Amino acid sequence: MRRMLVLSGMTLVGLLAVASPAAARDDEAVVCDGTAQGLIVNGSLTVPEGGSCTLEDSTVRGDVKVRSAGFFHGSNTNIRGDVKGKRAQTIFLDGGSSVRGDVKGDRTSQVFVFASSVNGEIDVTRADDKVNVCGNTVQGDIEVERSGRDILVGDPDAVDCPGNTVKRGDVEVEDNFTDVELIVRGNTILRGNLDVKRNTGPSDKFVEDNIGGNRLDCKGNSDLFVASDNTGWKKITGQCD
Repeated sequence: MRRMLVLSGMTLVGLLAVASPAAARDDEAVVCDGTAQGLIVNGSLTVPEGGSCTLEDSTVRGDVKVRSAGFFHGSNTNIRGDVKGKRAQTIFLDGGSSVRGDVKGDRTSQVFVFASSVNGEIDVTRADDKVNVCGNTVQGDIEVERSGRDILVGDPDAVDCPGNTVKRGDVEVEDNFTDVELIVRGNTILRGNLDVKRNTGPSDKFVEDNIGGNRLDCKGNSDLFVASDNTGWKKITGQCD
């Protein structure tokens, strides 16, 4: 049995226990459609199809699942599972949020992850509008693949988009089509690789000021591609050499 949490047009302040951690199966998830502050969810949370859920200063002790055309915004919110959107409209994390698992957007139009920490990976596939991944600390991989149209994986030259720090994983930006911009700039990849491959479309494409790391490899990217000032890498190959 699901429990419906409808918060539209109001702000809930304080603590609301809705399920025990042992009962955090999908069919017992809290359904969130509205805005809440200081919320504690003792299980998983689902944004329903076409719904909108905004959490501030909150904790979800399970997964967050964003259904088709749904919108989820977590600001300064701790999520102890994964955040996953499938055919969703938006996944948006900022304000010092933390995710113990992965952040995954599959055919989710917009994915924004700002100034947050992710213990797993950030994996975006087939986004069709915007992907902005800025100022995060990520333990695993950052992957942006088969997406468009506006992609930033770090861009200190833009407003509020510092580079990311990737501690143990790789950064893979591959097979995207962009007609606004594709920028991979100012990231620090401590142990892994940075692969920027087969990105097409009429936009400018920049790979700049990234600090490595093991291997930096750029290949198969269409014109208007610029690579410069990438330092510290053990090996640089292809268009980034």
